[in-house]
This record gives sequence, structure tokens and C-alpha cells, in this order.
Amino acid sequence: MKKFTLFTLIILLFTVNFSYAKQLSVGSISSDPAKENRRFKPFIDYLSQNLKESGIDSVELVIASSLDEMIQLMRHGDVDIFLDSPFPSLTMMDAGVSKIVLSRWNKGVEKYHSVIFVRRDSDIRSIFDLKNKIIAFEEPFSTSSYYIPKASILQESLLMKELSSRHQAIPEDEIGYVFSDDDVNTVTWVRKKLVDAGAINDITFNSLKDKFKDSLRIIFNSIEVPRQVVNFRIGMDSKLEEALIEVLISMSENEYGKEQLKAFENTKRFDRFTKSIEETMLPLRNLAKYIK
Repeated sequence: MKKFTLFTLIILLFTVNFSYAKQLSVGSISSDPAKENRRFKPFIDYLSQNLKESGIDSVELVIASSLDEMIQLMRHGDVDIFLDSPFPSLTMMDAGVSKIVLSRWNKGVEKYHSVIFVRRDSDIRSIFDLKNKIIAFEEPFSTSSYYIPKASILQESLLMKELSSRHQAIPEDEIGYVFSDDDVNTVTWVRKKLVDAGAINDITFNSLKDKFKDSLRIIFNSIEVPRQVVNFRIGMDSKLEEALIEVLISMSENEYGKEQLKAFENTKRFDRFTKSIEETMLPLRNLAKYIK
């Protein structure tokens, strides 16, 4: 009986300790979980090694298929930290599930903007010439390849209609749009005259091979916005928040951190904003009201 009691006590202690193990969940939105896990591995590995002193026993990646799903995951405490572009982050902040904390210099840059482009031989000269034409966006939650260019067009009192395919008829005096699912597809569709215009960010456009870039012409440049931002779940322990901020900012200050940042999509650093979050996001908020 004593052996049984001791064994039971050990099991109970193990169960209690296990139940109190703290896990940090990093969220991302993707339709390709395998690719996303590879992309985030350097970041997850670094956090796993540097948050142990803060009581974090494990760090995992939680992948949602949509922004709505990510909002629900954060609302229920299943995601603690979320890295993405500004528009989805503003949506989540307005939903009351997260707050924007830091800037991420993704792909080595602090800020970027959207460009709308056409073939060089196109007669389209401005966004007003896009009436009765089709523009390609990347995906429904992309800041630079959907939200900003679409909001910029709507801001000019132009009408837009999402089409089920490139072959669907465009309503009279409206601009039709479709999703290409990838910036590379957007460029290809414009070059091959499958659509009349496309929208991507300036960094991607400038990185195109000269023979592709020279065959295209930019007709619109948007406002500049942060490249990416870091969101913390509302209700996260304040001490953990402070530890996370310190760990993220200090990544660029040590060799291992620099290596992991470079492996994580050539991130240059995590940084505080030079202005307040409200002031930084105000130009984007002014555009956001044009997007439902």
C-alpha cells in the first residue's frame, strides 16, 4: 500500500509540474503549413533558447488559414505573438485581441510602399484609367499587394468589383480585380496581358530582373508603411511581455541572434517605433476606412 501511495504521489507531482509548463505560441497565416514551419524555424529556435529564464518551456508555431481564424485564436489565448504586415495587425487591434508593440525590419528594410504597374506599352497612365480594366492583387490579407492599393483606389471614389475569374465581365465604369496568390504570378499575368495591371510592393518590383522590370511601368506609388509589425495578445503577462521585447530587440546585438535573424527572411532587426503607435499607424488608418 505504501509503494502504491508513493507511486501515486510521484505521478501526481509529475502531472502538476507538466500542467504548469508554460508554452509560448507564435501565430502566422498561411495555406502552406510545411513552408511556414520552415520559414519560422530560426525564429522559434531562438525564442526557445532565450525565454527559458522567463519560465517558457516551449515555443510553438500555430498556423491559421485566415485572418478571422487568427483573431479567434488570439481571443481564446491560443496565440500569444503574431508577426505580420500593418493592415491585418490593425484589424486585430481593432478587434480587441492584440496590440502592436514592435517593428520588424523584414527583408532588411524598415518601411515599404505599394506600386501599381502596367505593361510599358499599355495606354493606362493613372489609376483613373483602370475603369473597365482588371487589376491583379496577391491575396486577401496582403497589406502591400491588396489592402493599400485597393484602399488607395477606393479613396479616389472609384468603384471596384471582385471577379470570380479573369474572364468574368466587368461592371460598367468599375475596376475588376482578381487574386493571383503570388506576386510572381501578378507580374507574369501583367507581362502576358492576362490582366491589365498589378499591385505589389516596391521592394519586390525593384528586385525584378531588368528584362522584366524594363517591360513594365509604374502608374501609382502609395504611402509608406512599416514593413512588418509585432503583435502581442491582449492579456499576456506583463513580465513576459517585457522579457519578449528585450529578447527580440537584443537579437541583432549578438552573433547567434544575427544568424537567426538572417535565416528568418533576412530580418535586420526588431525595433521600437520612433513615434507613438497611434501616430505611426494614422496614415494607414486613414486608408483603412475605405476597406470593409
